[in-house]
Order: sequence, then structure tokens, then C-alpha cells
Amino acid sequence: MRDCAFAKCVWLATPIGIPPSPPYVLSMLDWIQSWTSHLNPSNFALGLMVLWAIWGARNNRLWNDCTDSPDVIAARGLSWWQELQRVAPAHFWGFSKHFSRE
Repeated sequence: MRDCAFAKCVWLATPIGIPPSPPYVLSMLDWIQSWTSHLNPSNFALGLMVLWAIWGARNNRLWNDCTDSPDVIAARGLSWWQELQRVAPAHFWGFSKHFSRE
């Protein structure tokens, strides 16, 4: 989800672009955890929504032979993030204390 050329196109279609990946980061978990020092809580949540959209699009391609464009996938993640903003303001998320900057 970070090294695939198609996924990179999805990331580039989002407001946050491709979240940075320090050279020492090897696993997805480490990559996502590294976002806490580069993204504010709102953009972190957007990153998670984009990951979820990429994962869902990959499964849709694999199991249903249906391919969405990177722009459609990015828009889906952004839509989910906007819905999250609407129903659960950031101060209710409970993970702000894990971020080095806001």
C-alpha cells in the first residue's frame, strides 16, 4: 500500500499526498506509526481512511474483477474521512496524545 505504483497514484490524489516513509521503516505497522510524527490527528485519520479504501479496492479487483481509478479510490477515502469528521470530532478520537505535533 505504500510501494505499489497504483497505490501511490491514489495517495497523490489525496490532500496529504504520500505519507513519508523513513528509510528504517520496513513494515506497514511501522510506516503507519511513523505518521504520528509527520501528520496531525486529522490527517492521520485521513491516511487510515485512504488505506482502507485502497485495501477495499484491491479486494474488489481480486474478487469481483472490478477496477476503480485512483481518483475514485481517493475520493472514497476522503468521503469516509469527511463522514468521520461529521460524526466524531477529533477531540473524541482519543489518540491525539500520541502525536509529536498538531
